[in-house]
Amino acid sequence: ACSSAEYGLTYDDEVPIKESKEFRPSSPYAISKIGTDMLCYLYSRTYGMKIIRARLFNTAGPRKIGNAVSDFAEMIAEAEKGKRDFIGVGNLKGVVDITDGRDTVRALWILAEKGKSGEAYNVCSGRGYTMEYILKKLISMSDKNIALKTDKMKMRPLEDPVFIGDNSKIKKLGWKPQTPIEKTLEDTLNYWRSAIS
Repeated sequence: ACSSAEYGLTYDDEVPIKESKEFRPSSPYAISKIGTDMLCYLYSRTYGMKIIRARLFNTAGPRKIGNAVSDFAEMIAEAEKGKRDFIGVGNLKGVVDITDGRDTVRALWILAEKGKSGEAYNVCSGRGYTMEYILKKLISMSDKNIALKTDKMKMRPLEDPVFIGDNSKIKKLGWKPQTPIEKTLEDTLNYWRSAIS
């Protein structure tokens, strides 16, 4: 499992991002994923090992933790229980490509069955959403009035402003995203409601 973070800085004429795009990493994490990706490529080419490189874009859904969607949903569920008065946010203007975790699992299964060894495949929805849209959509699913406050600790020193993937390569294997973003967000929020209660 590789990451879309490998692509890093992306110019307008490179969106949607294809697997052939040059790597321009913007974090140490991205550099580590490039190393993993290239090591897999080497082992596939040199030793003939069956390795398929799945470049996962943002994945969200119930039980997926450690990303903005999950963090937002958790904080909303906490606010509903009276455990917080506001949500701390970073930059909400960035555009991200989000795939439901259940669709991601199906993509990995199809790649295991049909993917070409040594090849890289983007696993993404092909649709972009601002983090502001995601947060407002989650808040609209709650009857709690929740304030937003900028948290400097959530601001990244280098942002990738638009990150939308091209999924045409994996679609040729018979995969396509099936879960609407609203379902992903609702299920994530309900997961956190259950976890917190």
